[in-house]
Amino acid sequence: MGQITASMVKELRERTQLPMMECKKALTEADGDIEKAEEILRKSGALAAEKKAGRETAEGRVATAISSCGKKGVIVEIRCETAPVANTDDFIRMCKTIAEHLANIETLPETTEALMEQPLHSDSSKTIKDIINDVINKIRENMQIVRFQRLEGGMFGTYEHHNGQVASIVQLECEDSAADSEQVKELARDLCMHITAINPMALSREDMPADVVETEKEIIKKQTEEQAKGKPENIIEKIMQGKLNKWFNERVLLEQPFVKEDKKTVKQVIEECSKAVGQPIKVKAYLRYEVGGQA
Repeated sequence: MGQITASMVKELRERTQLPMMECKKALTEADGDIEKAEEILRKSGALAAEKKAGRETAEGRVATAISSCGKKGVIVEIRCETAPVANTDDFIRMCKTIAEHLANIETLPETTEALMEQPLHSDSSKTIKDIINDVINKIRENMQIVRFQRLEGGMFGTYEHHNGQVASIVQLECEDSAADSEQVKELARDLCMHITAINPMALSREDMPADVVETEKEIIKKQTEEQAKGKPENIIEKIMQGKLNKWFNERVLLEQPFVKEDKKTVKQVIEECSKAVGQPIKVKAYLRYEVGGQA
């Protein structure tokens, strides 16, 4: 058996971030071969993950990333068992690494299972499953990727709330010259902050689910008919339309009062920025995730 030195244990610990005794045990089993010892620890991480797979994951984080080319934006929710673990540097770093992987790979996997088997974009010697298992082995909690989405084309802004529980990305359609403007970059980030805080139901009235709108119209109709009995039909129609407009104003992104300046709507803020940079800017899409939200 090869001699296990303190420097070998230290190197393996730096590679894996696992306790010294576990590193020493793996090196002993590997007869002093650091690469083999790292593989042993990785396998033990996979075994630890397997044992914890059935445990409930009620906490976690939402992470975002923009591709290196700037043309793809990703959002991902990853869960763990407890809030303290969700706030550890290891878990936060793992979430960001997975988000960056999703932003930079060529083709997005269709399922979380397929994602787990992919070689990591920044280090093809490891899979996504490997890096999750490494953290599970260190922290001893079940962890899982719950959902992810990617938008492509245009320019992107992202915002993650300080507690990691909610985040948003926004996709803007504009010329490249406008996309490079600091004003447009600030607009994209501010829109993400607004979406994160206010949680609009849809981008525009046209994007609102038809069944939701019809249900609200029925509610408004009943309320108005009771409240405005005896009034002329055209007056009742105006009251109903006013209530419906107010309902849309509260739920549609472009019509909502802007969170940083509520005397203006989001649409007005976008139009002002468009005028300032001399280029049209349009919100093409947005995504908002909250931990525990609908997958």
